[in-house]
Amino acid sequence: MWRRIPTCLSLILSCCLLVLGCGAGAATQDEPAASAPATTAAPATTADTVTLDHWFVGELNGKKTASMHEVVVAHPDGSRTTTATMTMVIVRSLGTGENARSSRIDMSEMEAYDEDAAGRLVGFRFDQDQSGESSTAQGVILRDANHRPTGAHGTVVRLGRVQVVDLPLNADAQLLSDRELQERMARANLAINEQIASDCVYLMDDRLRIGHTVATYLGLGAHARRTFSETTDLTGIPMRFSLDAQGELARMTMDMGIFSFVFTPSPGPVPIPGGEIGIGALISSTGPMPQTGAANRYRLPNTVSIVQDEFQQRHGDILTVTSAAAPSPAPAASFLAQEARLELDDPQLRQWVAQAVAGAVPGSLAAAQQLRMAVRTYLTGDLTTNNLSALEAFRAKHGDCTCHAALLCAALRIAGIPARIEIGVVWAPELGSWAGHAWNSAYVDGHWVHLDSAYPGHPRSTYLKLAAGNGEDGGASPITALAMLSGTTVETLAPGAP
Repeated sequence: MWRRIPTCLSLILSCCLLVLGCGAGAATQDEPAASAPATTAAPATTADTVTLDHWFVGELNGKKTASMHEVVVAHPDGSRTTTATMTMVIVRSLGTGENARSSRIDMSEMEAYDEDAAGRLVGFRFDQDQSGESSTAQGVILRDANHRPTGAHGTVVRLGRVQVVDLPLNADAQLLSDRELQERMARANLAINEQIASDCVYLMDDRLRIGHTVATYLGLGAHARRTFSETTDLTGIPMRFSLDAQGELARMTMDMGIFSFVFTPSPGPVPIPGGEIGIGALISSTGPMPQTGAANRYRLPNTVSIVQDEFQQRHGDILTVTSAAAPSPAPAASFLAQEARLELDDPQLRQWVAQAVAGAVPGSLAAAQQLRMAVRTYLTGDLTTNNLSALEAFRAKHGDCTCHAALLCAALRIAGIPARIEIGVVWAPELGSWAGHAWNSAYVDGHWVHLDSAYPGHPRSTYLKLAAGNGEDGGASPITALAMLSGTTVETLAPGAP
């Protein structure tokens, strides 16, 4: 489960950072601290043996944020099942004084990995719940006659909809459960900077994914503990961890710029009131405020990579962002396609879209704007509801900017208008700072146009796009981009400045 912590934490952090466009009614009352449920592994038979039962506590900037329980059960045939459950609470705040708002996000996750008597990963199960929205997945590992893994076959269930998934594996993939990888790290004779690569199946953003992890041995740290650094391609966020003399996790740290997360052993479940994230602290700014005109220029740190598209181009450390995009070729068919979180085939959603575009020329800018206004009217802004799929947002009728962006993207595609979700930051004059946000672009009349149903009235030149919020990288790339930009400074250049 420890290998899953960066993915789980960074996903919920990215949701916390994308908040604009939610009305003042989204403020919530303080809630009592919650205790992590005393969840254990699936009931074992009388012949099964519990070989490990450990608790851990996670702190975000010094505040107890997560509780994790890991149980390993050995079966009579030599196989074993590792089950881990994690509960996480994060409080996100926006604004100060009379304009201050806060919301609480609760997330729980169970993951179980089955290994055969030879230690080979053979099956997996996941259950996730974020603020009442749940997903489940299960599957098996496919192997050839020589027991080499060739892929994973599984199903994901959300909203009563079943998605069958087949994931291929590279020929050189090292498919290991978290438990097996940790045991290898504990017993291997490693040289300094020697690396151990591994792959595993994860449920992330309601999609089954194969994640590739590389751990680098750093030597013996405090108390003679084996110390490693590690990065997974699902987030790109490095973490550092140490193992005690028994090979068990002694400490894990993850640094996301202004956010620091630490995981350590605990004697049992603990109250987790939740770590707080101040949204305005994501990025510092210098120079004049961005202008509401046709273009703005920004100086970015060289360490920050940023998307270049029809609205924004980078030359050296200068990024130029325009409010209107130049004409461009028609996009790929994928921008009209259904995705796991863009459920274009729902009959009620399709009927609602048809009513929203009635009277407009199909595929026109007028149709796109009618849909933007329809989503804005239909969804009530709500900081406590985030990261819903398009259909979930449609049924819930409330949500934050991520929900607005998902629903509008699906609605545009249903109407035959190519569309995408965009993730990044926008200059919020009422906050006097940059804030994480999600919005849309649609392809109309030979060029892309900017659409924002959650936070309208701001030109595209005051946005910085960091990543796509849909497509194959829809779950991972926004996390990596937000983490990379957090804690940095963006300089707005005055007109005519070099």
